[in-house]
Amino acid sequence: MSTRTLYLIRHAQHDRANLDGDALEGSLTPAGTQQAETTARRLQGLPVQALFSSDLRRAQQTAEVLAHSFPNLTLQLDPDLRECVPVVPPLLSDDFLNLEPGEVTRGHYQAERAFTRYFRRAGGRDSHALLVTHGNLLRYLVCRALDLPPERWTNFEINNCGITEILIEHDGRVQLVSHNDTGHLPPYLKTFL
Repeated sequence: MSTRTLYLIRHAQHDRANLDGDALEGSLTPAGTQQAETTARRLQGLPVQALFSSDLRRAQQTAEVLAHSFPNLTLQLDPDLRECVPVVPPLLSDDFLNLEPGEVTRGHYQAERAFTRYFRRAGGRDSHALLVTHGNLLRYLVCRALDLPPERWTNFEINNCGITEILIEHDGRVQLVSHNDTGHLPPYLKTFL
């Protein structure tokens, strides 16, 4: 029976100080490039058959570094893997007051499209896909995969280049194999920026 394995990677550290006017929201820092290179070495040898990334610069640059470990794959950009606020947790509603009207609704639809696209059963044979995305979306997807209330996404920690592995069985059963695995990163490269 076939299984589908998803490796969800949060993008590497990026330059948050130089975002003004940049629609793609900043490049990786030198530490971020090191994080991505270290993560590429950690993933090397996995039977990854597809590589997807958000089209925001920090995710795309992270994915381009990871792609060196999978030279036969073509990086596929997906705007549905962009950062978003998919739902506002009731206890944290004051933290999200600055959102534009409709932003959460758009974020929710985006997150659901990503979930539907990637969190499906394997079609006949085992499949392994790598998704480079963002913290909010990644944590939301984990909640959805585990049938947890979606508003619990803020309860999950996810570091830059943290690896989350999810296995989807042939019968649709989902297993969280690991979450926020940063064992491949030395302590000085473990960041949350």
